[in-house]
Amino acid sequence: MLRERFQQFLKPSELPKTMDLAWAILDESLNILSISEAFYRLTAKPISALLRQSIELVYPGFSAQLRQYLETCDAHVRFMFVDANGHPWQFDLYPLTEHLGHWALYQTDIQASLDNLKHWHPDYQGALYASDDWLKHIEAVMSSAPEMVLRTAIEQAVELTESQLGYLHLVDDRRHEFQLSQWSRGLGGESVHYQGNAPVCQLWQDCMEHGRVAIDNHLGPLSYTALPLPGEPQLNNHMCVPIRYRGRTVGLVGVGNRQKAYTDNDARSLQIFATILWHAIELPRTMKALFKQSKIIKKQQLQLNQSLVQLVGAISDAVELKDAYTAGHQKSVAKLCSLIGERLGLSTHRLEGLRLGAMIHDIGKLAVPSQILNKPSRLSNEEYALVKMHPAQGAEIIEDVDFPWPLKQMILQHHERLDGSGYPFGLKGEQIIYEAQIIAVADVADSMLSHRPYRPSRGMAQLSKVLLEGRGILFAAEVVDACLAILDTEPLNNVHYLGNLPLAPLVCLSQDQSLEEAINLFGRDKVSVGVVLNDERCAMVGKVDQSILTYWRSPFLNTAAERGADRHILNKRVHQVMSHKIPHIARSSTIEDAKHLLAACEEDYLIVTSEDGLPLGVLNWKILAQAFDTAREL
Repeated sequence: MLRERFQQFLKPSELPKTMDLAWAILDESLNILSISEAFYRLTAKPISALLRQSIELVYPGFSAQLRQYLETCDAHVRFMFVDANGHPWQFDLYPLTEHLGHWALYQTDIQASLDNLKHWHPDYQGALYASDDWLKHIEAVMSSAPEMVLRTAIEQAVELTESQLGYLHLVDDRRHEFQLSQWSRGLGGESVHYQGNAPVCQLWQDCMEHGRVAIDNHLGPLSYTALPLPGEPQLNNHMCVPIRYRGRTVGLVGVGNRQKAYTDNDARSLQIFATILWHAIELPRTMKALFKQSKIIKKQQLQLNQSLVQLVGAISDAVELKDAYTAGHQKSVAKLCSLIGERLGLSTHRLEGLRLGAMIHDIGKLAVPSQILNKPSRLSNEEYALVKMHPAQGAEIIEDVDFPWPLKQMILQHHERLDGSGYPFGLKGEQIIYEAQIIAVADVADSMLSHRPYRPSRGMAQLSKVLLEGRGILFAAEVVDACLAILDTEPLNNVHYLGNLPLAPLVCLSQDQSLEEAINLFGRDKVSVGVVLNDERCAMVGKVDQSILTYWRSPFLNTAAERGADRHILNKRVHQVMSHKIPHIARSSTIEDAKHLLAACEEDYLIVTSEDGLPLGVLNWKILAQAFDTAREL
C-alpha cells in the first residue's frame, strides 16, 4: 500500500524541463554538489566554476548571510539576496533528511516575478494608477487652507479608496480618547465636525490601542449601530486603519460603503497614504518648531558670546590696572589684529576669537610682581626671566574656561617665533597657531610704537626695519606684509597718542619773574598753568598753577595793611612760590597711559612734554575724555 502511494509522486527526472526550477544541493561546507539546468543558466558560469566550488564564488558575500540563517534555523528558510550587480534574488533553503548536513537551495528571480505580477494580480493596473494618485491626493491636502486640512484629507481618502464616506479621528494616546473628529458623507457631500471627547466604540478602541487594521465587509444592523456615526447613515462595509507617527498612534482613518469588498491591500494602501500624509502635515509644524528653537539657540549663543566678550574685556581692564605702563596695549593690539585678520581673509567667527585672544594675551602679567611691571628702568636678567613666564601663567589662568576659540593657545604662543627662538617652549613653524602668529606681529608693532618710561617710541621706520628683518624667519611673511600695509595707509593711533591731541595752552616763566608778572601773563593768555624753566630755558624746574596763585594772593583785601602785605607778596619771585613736583608725561605716550597717570596724580592735569623734555601744553580730564570718545568712534 505504501509502495503504491509513493509511486504516485513524480520523480525529479520526470519533471518537465520547461519548468525552469533553479536548485542546487550544498554540503555542510556550503560547497555545490549538484545543480539543475535552470540554476546553471541563471548563474551564467561554467560548470567547473560551480560544481565542488563554494557558493561564495558564485555569489560573493552570500555564504556569510547564509551561515547566519543556518545558525538560527534548522528548518525551511526564505531570505532575499542582492548580488554584486544589484539584482535581487529570493532563496529557499531546505534541509535534506536523508543526508545530514546537506541542504537543497531553491533560487527565484524576484525581478522576473515582478514582471509576471500583472498576469496574476487581480487589479494590477488599478494599483499602478492608485500609486500615481497618492501624490495628487497629498498635494490637494497640502495646498488646502489650514482650517480645511482635515476635511480635505478625509475627502481624498474617500476618493482614493472609491468609498462613499470617511472620517478621521485625532487621538490623545495618553488618555486613549479622541481630541477632534471630522466626518464626510459622500463624495463632496455634507461634512460633520466636532471637537472634544467623542464616543469610542470597541472597534476604534482596538485600532487605537493595538494598532490593528479593522475590516468588516458584512456589516449587519448590530454591527454598524455599534459605531457612533453622526445621523446613523446606512453602513454596508467598513475599513479603519491607525495613523502611526514617531512610534505612536496619532489618529484613525476610516472609510466605508464601497461597492466591492475591502482587502488587505486596500488597508495597506490607505495606511501608507495616511502615514505619508501625516508626515507631510507635520513637516511644516516641525520646521516651524525647529526654526523657533534655532532662533532661541542663536539668541542664547549670542548672549553667551556677549558675556564672553564682556568677561574678556573685564580681564583686560584688570591687567591694565596692574600694569600702568602698558595700559591700553592689549586693546591696541586687538584692533591691529582685527585689521590684519580681515586683510588676510579670516572668517567672522575666527576674527572674533582673534580679537578676544589679543585683548587678554598679557593676562599672565597678573602673576608678575607689580614692582617689576612698573619698574621705570630696564629689567635685570632675573626680572626679565619672571616676565617671560607670563604666557604660561596666562594660559593657566583660563585653563578651566571653555571658550569656542583657542584663546589658551593664543596666550601661550604669542611670544613664540617661527625659527624656534621664542618662548616659553621654542615652538617652530606650523606648531604655532595662526592666530598667535598674528598677535606676535601686532604685539611687536604696538610695543615699538608706544612710549615707555625707560625709552621713547621707536617710530615707524625702526618698526619696519625690525619686521622686515624678521619676515619669514621670526614672523609669518604675509602677516608682516599686511601689518606694514595697514600702518602705512591707515594712521591707526594718531588720536591715541598725546602729541596729536588739542592740548590746553600754558605759559613759560623764568625763575626771576615776579608773582605779579606771572598773574598778568595768566590773565593775558587765559591759562591756568605755567612752567618754570631754568636759566638756559632747556629744562623744567617747577610749575605754577591757579591754586598756587590763589594761595599767595587773597581776593579779600579790606584794610590798607592787607593791601600793603599783598603788594609785598606780589613782588615775590616765581622760584619762591613754585612747586617742584611737576606732573608731566611725554607726547609719545598713549591716552591710556595718561588716564592711569592722571588718576594717580594729585593734580587734575598733566604737562605734556616733547622728546627733549620741553613743555608743549596741558592735558586735563576734559581733553582726555574727548580723546577717548573719538577713539571709540574710530
